[in-house]
Amino acid sequence: MAGHNKIKNNCFRDALSVVAVDALTSVYIGLAFFAIMGHVAHLRGVTVEAFQSSGFNLGFIVYPEAVASLPLPQLWSSVTFLMLLTLGIDSMVPCLEIAVTALSDQYPSLARRRWLVIAMVLVPCSLFSLLYMTQGGIYVLTLVDWYAFFPSIAVFGMLECFVVSWVYGTHRLERIIDMMWEKTFPRVMTFCLKYVCPGLLLIIFGYSLYSYRPPKYGDYIYPAWATGLGWMISCASLMPLPVVFIWTVYKTEGNTIKEKFKKSFEPKTKWGLSSNSSASDTSHEDTMETML
Repeated sequence: MAGHNKIKNNCFRDALSVVAVDALTSVYIGLAFFAIMGHVAHLRGVTVEAFQSSGFNLGFIVYPEAVASLPLPQLWSSVTFLMLLTLGIDSMVPCLEIAVTALSDQYPSLARRRWLVIAMVLVPCSLFSLLYMTQGGIYVLTLVDWYAFFPSIAVFGMLECFVVSWVYGTHRLERIIDMMWEKTFPRVMTFCLKYVCPGLLLIIFGYSLYSYRPPKYGDYIYPAWATGLGWMISCASLMPLPVVFIWTVYKTEGNTIKEKFKKSFEPKTKWGLSSNSSASDTSHEDTMETML
């Protein structure tokens, strides 16, 4: 998403703001969650410990039941549905933007027809989502939700920290940030990027594997073939990584595998600003290149 920013945008401020807002929002939602859980448990005449609900049941059963007991239940029900709708859109847009941007970068000829790239991404997603509307759609949705982000999110997070801090280099990152908004990259952020963040992500990844349990929906336990399909879904987002890496090493100039491997880890000698991110600073024809 930062690719749409202007070149002089204060990315450090934006990063801190996003993290702070995300953390405070999680605390606020946690307070609302436990308040609603306690209220619904009271209405049902059970203790909070005996009342367990999460995931889709929370959004489509527990929340509507809670707001139905409030004054003006129609108003609160409409606001709750609007919240779920906007939450889904907000969660979907960044994921789709990644795919659209990747296709546009890989095939520059398609970048001039952005509507076509968006259609290439949205149409298959729309067709696949029809499975969720079938009678057994909730079981398919639960299976995909169970495995889609596990363990790929933690793996990609660790790799991003490793590539930026150790392969690309924090010294290059500091020079780029100084050129963009003429401020020094804090040393504490460098330390966190190189050591703290990868370490915490590694702990999260290890705990996710340790606490893993087979998927289930209510009292339904998924069969072994469904669990295997779930692991295939989980690995689907990870498979392009080694494939693209091997292809990149193969296409890199060099006489030996070692030379190709080493050269593939080096950043390109120049980069340019796209007209989208710097329209107010430069013309569409002008680009700025810097030797790294």
